[in-house]
Amino acid sequence: MKMKGDKMKKRYNITFKETFEKNYNIEAESRNIALERSLDIHNSCEGHYFDFQRKGLDVEVKEIIRGILVEPFKEAREYDFQIDATTELFDNIIGNNIREVKIDDDLEVVAVCSDSNKNFSHPINRYIGDELISGPFAIVGKNLETGEYKVLPIEKRDKYYKQFDEKSILLSNEKLFKIVNDKKKKQKDKER
Repeated sequence: MKMKGDKMKKRYNITFKETFEKNYNIEAESRNIALERSLDIHNSCEGHYFDFQRKGLDVEVKEIIRGILVEPFKEAREYDFQIDATTELFDNIIGNNIREVKIDDDLEVVAVCSDSNKNFSHPINRYIGDELISGPFAIVGKNLETGEYKVLPIEKRDKYYKQFDEKSILLSNEKLFKIVNDKKKKQKDKER
């Protein structure tokens, strides 16, 4: 996916909403270039030129980033996340109001989960360090210079597949049951 000047291309999903909806997956160096290319394709397919700003055509641009999805009671799996920078939405699976959780010492890899899941409104998922995460979360790369999310490098994926495998579900459940039992025991001791 490299091009001249060693610039890395990213993948974008472009959605045009007129009286119907059209999607294009584009590889490009930036969001603007992806939008320009998709407009060229869209206009050539339709046989006429759309000026989306003048005609009020609703255009949605989402960057596609490959990472790992970790869902409650399931093993980790590869997933293409769609990120909409304009609304700060991190895919429909994670939702908005996202927060990052540090997984380990690798600062270029983060877990992204919904901040609303702190209230455990979703099923309990896994422990990351001492923090219990509920609901699904993403494991993606992070550009330390810009703070933007990026593709999780292939060479790092195996490590996180192993870290969030079936065994991690059992360990998280055991840890949770121990905490619940300890709280129940303390409650009974107080009542005596």
